[in-house]
Amino acid sequence: RNRVQTWFYGATMVLSPVRNTSLSSSNTVSRDNAPDDNAYVEHVIRTIKEEEIWGSDYDSLSEARDAIADYASDYNQERLHSSLDYRTSNEVNEAHQSTLMAA
Repeated sequence: RNRVQTWFYGATMVLSPVRNTSLSSSNTVSRDNAPDDNAYVEHVIRTIKEEEIWGSDYDSLSEARDAIADYASDYNQERLHSSLDYRTSNEVNEAHQSTLMAA
């Protein structure tokens, strides 16, 4: 197994290369009174592992970061999600932002 690939087998390991960037998040993922929030995050992490990380052999951490960033971009901009009425994540976010601005 490639040395870089072994960094991506636990949720904390997947997130650890991101923590020192502008993409970092707070320690609390779930909202108050929303106990299922973490399930959505875990599902996304599992999807990234299954579709990008586990099937790849990266030559460097930089290559892994670039590949995962490309995957995330495609996931948000191109991929239609059945749970979002077959729209992209970006389309739903833009509609939500427009609603907030109109209010």
